[in-house]
Amino acid sequence: MATLRDVAKAAGVSVGTVSRVLNDSPNVSEAKRELVLKVMKELDYQPNFMAQNLGRKRSQTGEFGVVITGIDNPANAEMVRGATEEATKHGYTVMLCTAWTTQEIKRYLEAFIRRQVEGVAVASYMDQRTLLTVAELQTRGIPLAVCIDAEWPVAKGGKEHNFDGIATVAFESASTCEQAVQYLIALGHQRIAIIAGNAELNEADPRVMGYKNALQKAGIAYDRRLIFRGGSDTIMTGYRSMQEILARGRGISAVFGFNDLLAIGAMRALHEAGLRVPEDMSIMGFDNILMSGYVNPSLTTINVPKYEIGRDLIKQLVGVINDEPISHECLGTNFVVRQSTGLAPGSV
Repeated sequence: MATLRDVAKAAGVSVGTVSRVLNDSPNVSEAKRELVLKVMKELDYQPNFMAQNLGRKRSQTGEFGVVITGIDNPANAEMVRGATEEATKHGYTVMLCTAWTTQEIKRYLEAFIRRQVEGVAVASYMDQRTLLTVAELQTRGIPLAVCIDAEWPVAKGGKEHNFDGIATVAFESASTCEQAVQYLIALGHQRIAIIAGNAELNEADPRVMGYKNALQKAGIAYDRRLIFRGGSDTIMTGYRSMQEILARGRGISAVFGFNDLLAIGAMRALHEAGLRVPEDMSIMGFDNILMSGYVNPSLTTINVPKYEIGRDLIKQLVGVINDEPISHECLGTNFVVRQSTGLAPGSV
């Protein structure tokens, strides 16, 4: 039996266009409408009327759904600013939800379907399991744009999970994280811990892969016990994880926080313990939020184009709605050296 995706492929249009034809949306040209209806007839496509009713009038709501991890993180707030400003330019409003886990993301996606939003942008933490959950929306004809690390298959237009119909805004982290860890190694650090925050993070995460690649090239054994997961990406998680690092006392001389808030929390714990940054321990973050340049000492970090990610997610959604080709954009990141990293204790 032919599926919505089969019709879209045969007609050379997006799944969203086929869905809008089924829903009798006015936002489809007459020529494309006739083409899609012709292909449906040729393939003997039988619509799922329950799904069709869910999507009816979606094109008239003027809303985009946006899922993001914790608005309390300034990096995410900057992405939201980019998304809302771009949506306003195109006459849309944004319905914002915050989610930490795959289950929360799935719940909000279902809520967006009931709300009949015109499209969904996901800038929350995305591992491959979450990507599969998000990809299910394709079969419902809802335009999708996701923020993803460039190393995940979807960011490369990978088709092994049918992600080719999802617009993506990717950012490069693996190679930049590798560069950052190599910098720490060059300063004499051998025992470098990670404060990951997110409990769902696994060793296939591109940031972990960059870390492991740097260690391998330097001939340093990878030790998974040096990865600390606190369950959330907050300052308090960084603070408590650093306390745990100090309590274990494994000769760790540098810590890489997978966002700046984690790193800043770790710095606070070191200060309370009477330890100096970077003389006693080097600290490095990820995101380059505004605060990172103003803490004392200023934080070495990896700069991510946060505003641009939010802006471009909405641009991608608008493009899908307007039947432009699905695209897979990749934005660069860069390593920013400041005062929180220095020579390992005892190094010459």
